[in-house]
Amino acid sequence: MTRTIVLVSCVKTKHPIMMPARELYCSDWFRKARAYAEKISDEWFILSAKYALLDPNQIIEPYDKTLRKMPISARREWVRRVLSSLDKVLHPQDCVVVLASVSYREFLIEPLRERGRCVKIPMKGLVFGKQLRWLGKKLGNDEE
Repeated sequence: MTRTIVLVSCVKTKHPIMMPARELYCSDWFRKARAYAEKISDEWFILSAKYALLDPNQIIEPYDKTLRKMPISARREWVRRVLSSLDKVLHPQDCVVVLASVSYREFLIEPLRERGRCVKIPMKGLVFGKQLRWLGKKLGNDEE
């Protein structure tokens, strides 16, 4: 049976206190990406620069870390951590939908495909404003 697993990247804007990861990230983009992930997925996870793959219910502290400022070697190590966690939760027929910027997916997509996973990047090539509009339309908010 094919499941849809959505990966949503973390964002800089966070609440200042410890809470479940699904609530910690509080930007408009993340709220919409989370709502979309919850709408279409069987299960979803957060790609965190600090924690790698996060269960949305995991309680974490706010942090200030991004992949964009990491050297390539550190990003590759981060991907190894993410893949190790994904290998424990993905089933052979799962399709992975990635809602993340290039820096979060650049070394992740090929290894997923090499593992035989269907991978979709629905917002690939869209600038930030167009991503917000795309998410809004998918959520039924056509005016956004």
